[in-house]
Amino acid sequence: MKLVLYSYQTKEAVAKLKSEGVLRLTKADEHFTWSGHSNQYTGFRDAYAFMVHEMKRRLPPPKFEDTAFPIWAWNKTEGKKPPTKNLDGIHRGNVRLRIEIDEERVLLSDFDYFAYLVGGGLYFKFTKEDEEYVEKHLFDPIETFYPDWQRIFNLHRKHDDDYGCSVRKETIQATFWELFIEDVTEFKVIPPDFPCEIMDIIEHRNGH
Repeated sequence: MKLVLYSYQTKEAVAKLKSEGVLRLTKADEHFTWSGHSNQYTGFRDAYAFMVHEMKRRLPPPKFEDTAFPIWAWNKTEGKKPPTKNLDGIHRGNVRLRIEIDEERVLLSDFDYFAYLVGGGLYFKFTKEDEEYVEKHLFDPIETFYPDWQRIFNLHRKHDDDYGCSVRKETIQATFWELFIEDVTEFKVIPPDFPCEIMDIIEHRNGH
């Protein structure tokens, strides 16, 4: 079964996709992966490492052995299928790609929960017992919290849950190892002057 996804890429990345037939990230692209995030921003790095760990566990291996980091796309935003005006506004000046990809190549996850991890969150449920657990294990390896972090893959949660992070209607992100030119059915350049609400930009930067 094919999934329809939308990914926003720079014009340089699209040019590489068209010339090489594939878009992927290797260890040499690590500076691009952390773009916009401080090297000391451990919340982002920990969340990203967790996503890579889960992709290795849940998905078939990438075609190229040196592929190291995922490509990101949108499956749903605030309960709606993209593209949306807000997403286009956030990514103005870039290129929107409509993608049709085999679902077994894709890992879907909850964007709001992932953003909570990016912000340095360690544990989703904040009862008194949970707070004591976090305090006790605060300096343990980050993998200690991986079992709880599996919640980001629950795509059918309540919107008003009590897991300790602010949530909206379903906003589902997609990650996969490689994007091939044959996966793309449409390229759409978003004009650099496309209207964008400032809160949309802030919200996006607090995510991935």
